[in-house]
Amino acid sequence: MQLTQEELRKAQLLMLKILKEVHRVCEENNIKYFLSDGTLIGAIRHNGFIPWDDDLDIGMLREEYEKFCKIAPEKLGDEFVLQTTETDPGYAWQFGKVMLKNTVWLESAAKNTNRNNFGIYIDIFPYDKIPKNKILQWVILYRYRFVDGLIRIKLNYNSFKKTRGFVRKLFYLYKLFFIKIYSLKNLIRIREKICKQYLRSEKRIIVTKYGGSFKKNQNTLESYSISELRVFEDMKFYIPKAYDSILKNLYGDYMVLPPEEKRTNHGIYEYDFGIYEKDFILKEGSQ
Repeated sequence: MQLTQEELRKAQLLMLKILKEVHRVCEENNIKYFLSDGTLIGAIRHNGFIPWDDDLDIGMLREEYEKFCKIAPEKLGDEFVLQTTETDPGYAWQFGKVMLKNTVWLESAAKNTNRNNFGIYIDIFPYDKIPKNKILQWVILYRYRFVDGLIRIKLNYNSFKKTRGFVRKLFYLYKLFFIKIYSLKNLIRIREKICKQYLRSEKRIIVTKYGGSFKKNQNTLESYSISELRVFEDMKFYIPKAYDSILKNLYGDYMVLPPEEKRTNHGIYEYDFGIYEKDFILKEGSQ
């Protein structure tokens, strides 16, 4: 489904509504977060959303993320719900989402999955410590991707039909053996253990996130330790003070707009703004 610019903007404003709620909860409970990825580019380059972007990302160091996930079910307003593997059976991802109830936002990649609870959301990524040693990093990433792949197969995010290439298809068949041995609950537990294995380490450590580029998201712990407020749409939110080096690692010259053919997004299969459609009608009618 191709969204019109008006429909995309409505979705962005609802994501902004979620971000404001997450900001409130974090401020009131002394939890540190920061805008990340394309949302961070949007704050720096556009003072808001990248015009064609259809998601919103924030990050938290692991300790802050765990604290947020613990209190969010109680502290979030009634319109919102936290989605993690702990709160939502059939949820696939290693990171969390805060979703706006009474909406539908189903991405094309998820249309055949074993879930039916898809609403407009923002992503909340935990940033984990990893060692600087490149060999250890490769071992960690291989283990993570293998287990994460098993989870996606179990939940129908990946299938043999969608897998391209002879070698990858063989590897898919190889994974089917492990799916019969491990339950979804055990696979999720193993994945979490992989991500948090260096949580208490203090030596030779950098941080990264497992969603997105594992290598390009690598930065020093200090890069995320100091934040500052930056305008995003109609309000100020926290960004890492070291945003320039973070974004250059991830995107290169992030201030240059990509060519039009590369201005892509996640692709939405189905959407419904639900009770919030009326909010847009009222706002449009009052102008």
